Amino acid sequence: MVFTTSLCVKVHLYDYNNTIFTTFNINTSYFAVSRRSGTLQSGSSLKTTLEIDRIIANLLYLCISEISQCMSLTKFIANIAKLSPSTIWRLRHFVHFHNFVKLNSDFEDIPDLWTYVIRASIENKNNARWALMADKYAVREVVKNTIGEKYLIPLLGKWDKGEDIDFDTLPDSFILKTNNGCGTNIFVHDKSKIDKPAIIAQLNKALQYPYPELSGQLHYSLIKPCIIAEKLMIQDGGRSSLTDYKIHCVNGEPVIIYTFSDRDELTHFDFNLNSYTPAWQEIPPFTSPEEIRNNKPAANKPACLDEMLELARKLSAGEEYVRVDFYITDGKIYFGEMTYTPDTRIHPAFKSYRKVMGYILDRIKATRRK
Repeated sequence: MVFTTSLCVKVHLYDYNNTIFTTFNINTSYFAVSRRSGTLQSGSSLKTTLEIDRIIANLLYLCISEISQCMSLTKFIANIAKLSPSTIWRLRHFVHFHNFVKLNSDFEDIPDLWTYVIRASIENKNNARWALMADKYAVREVVKNTIGEKYLIPLLGKWDKGEDIDFDTLPDSFILKTNNGCGTNIFVHDKSKIDKPAIIAQLNKALQYPYPELSGQLHYSLIKPCIIAEKLMIQDGGRSSLTDYKIHCVNGEPVIIYTFSDRDELTHFDFNLNSYTPAWQEIPPFTSPEEIRNNKPAANKPACLDEMLELARKLSAGEEYVRVDFYITDGKIYFGEMTYTPDTRIHPAFKSYRKVMGYILDRIKATRRK
């Protein structure tokens, strides 16, 4: 079966807040999708034939068919993702990088950490351990039993839906978030100034948003959604956002530390990125950790770094690759979250740290060879 058309489309993709997070254009004078051969061929605007996975060819065909029938794009993609998480990962990759990710190569031939993360996510879509550790509420019990309750940010409440939140029992400042997604944090600095109905609506929308399916991270679908409130932690007297220490661990050993600082509370994805070795040697952009291994530690080394690294070792024990996040406030360490599928390429800041990502992947490959 061959489907041909002329296509010139501007596509906007929205997050759960109805905010555009990416826009891209499709401009081809002609293309043909063959459901039998799984190839995409173009005419005058492109001169090559791209060999692509059959499911991608089918998806392109079905997308046009379904969209023409006014089916919800979000619902459609979520349904596809349930059947084939590799499809949503391929689409995410194509939207951001305008080429097709190769997922079927031998492990030693995996080209970058991003591809490793995609493959690991697909292979562990039903991994209950991954779901437990990614659950921002349930993981608290694991953290308590593994490193101690003192490292947990104080919990102020838990609810199944926004209408259940008892704002009267909450302090003047706090943070609200859902337990099963990314970027749902609501920072409250003065309770008297908040729009409660708007907050309730935003949190309910986040609870219903199909984040597992639309991100390709299906292990999140094993998490029972809820809303939690935590103490609002501050740094430098509240003059700056908390610095996020993101420790990438391979087989229970920290290998790279990223810091996210000056993070925007509203967008969540606007921050300053710096990279360090576990010895706190700063890794400049476009530099491999191997190139600075004889450098001295940076001057801003946290006094509690050794303790934080030991906590990361305990929490990541037995895991091939996981990122463990911490905060430091008033000299005390607090657990943030754990993720097996961190963004290692989409955010523009990571473009300057491809060699660092490659170093992490090399460590993963080395441990598999043993």
